[in-house]
Amino acid sequence: MPLRVTGPRLLVTADTAPSGSVSVTVQGSSIKCAVSGRNCTELALPDCDLAEVVGKEVTLGLTVSHGAALYSFAFGGGPKQRLKSD
Repeated sequence: MPLRVTGPRLLVTADTAPSGSVSVTVQGSSIKCAVSGRNCTELALPDCDLAEVVGKEVTLGLTVSHGAALYSFAFGGGPKQRLKSD
């Protein structure tokens, strides 16, 4: 299901500790992002710049592995989006 990207950062709330991971790809592009080995709340995924697809509809590929749990994701913030984690 295509989603309209409304901000240049991908924010996730997930439990990935101790050995799990959540990986996200933007289909049809080279954008790949991941978080692993930590629990996070509204974490702006590092090295995940969505600026080139803001305003466009995209399909995300989500992989949740090794006992991880993905609770939510959202588009948001600019380059100064504060990183938050538990």
